[in-house]
Amino acid sequence: MRRGKVVFERGMRRWQRQLRMGLWRYLRQAPIGYILSVPVIYGMIVPLALLDVSVTLYQHICFRVYGIPRVCRAHYLVIDRHHLDVVK
Repeated sequence: MRRGKVVFERGMRRWQRQLRMGLWRYLRQAPIGYILSVPVIYGMIVPLALLDVSVTLYQHICFRVYGIPRVCRAHYLVIDRHHLDVVK
């Protein structure tokens, strides 16, 4: 980690490039059950977004009422997938 960001070694990046697979190749090789589960998985985006909004509202309203310091989400939620190499 450098300045809070993930940095991969060259060997690890090379290994990742060797193992990566494009979307169309994956879809051709994937079992049908994997493909059929996609709507179920992505269908969870709406309930998770609603949960996130409700927890945020709860924290902003109730934590202020009870004098509890709010929690900074960035300290506990790290999304670093964009640091991975992109399939070209």
